[in-house]
Amino acid sequence: MKIRSDFVSNSSSSSFVLFGTKHEGPRISIEDMSSVESVRNGRPDKITIDDFSGLEPDEAFFIILRNAGSEGDYIFRLTPDLLMDCHLHQIDLYKFPIIRARYFMTECGYTYRASQYNTGDDWPEADDSIRTKMKGDGLPVDGLKVFRYSKDYGNPSDRSEILEELERYAKCG
Repeated sequence: MKIRSDFVSNSSSSSFVLFGTKHEGPRISIEDMSSVESVRNGRPDKITIDDFSGLEPDEAFFIILRNAGSEGDYIFRLTPDLLMDCHLHQIDLYKFPIIRARYFMTECGYTYRASQYNTGDDWPEADDSIRTKMKGDGLPVDGLKVFRYSKDYGNPSDRSEILEELERYAKCG
């Protein structure tokens, strides 16, 4: 029989790290009167379908719902389909942090390309090329920031549940 003498956690969340940049949406310039005019007609979208064409092959957008779960954050990959659903449901994406990520790291230190993230609880297969780079010359993360979250194990994975959580969170936040 093994006896564990170190820290044991009953937490329902796990460490989740994104390497990327915060997506802020369009900037308004006083010099550019067209941007001032667009604000007079209502706030411009934080993210549009055109933003997806600027993603590198390994990158993805993530929506973060801070402290939405019982013990952590809900983290969803923002896809063009989910973006369209948000528009149809009139969900204001300015209520959420959106991260444009190149990599994500799970609790055990496994690192993946952001494009490999799925909404379910199953992690993708480990990418040996990333592990090899990290052990050799290092993984290039130039210009990126590190964002740490506690991904709640109750993170919804069904599309309708995701939309319900986004709507609920947008109303409360």
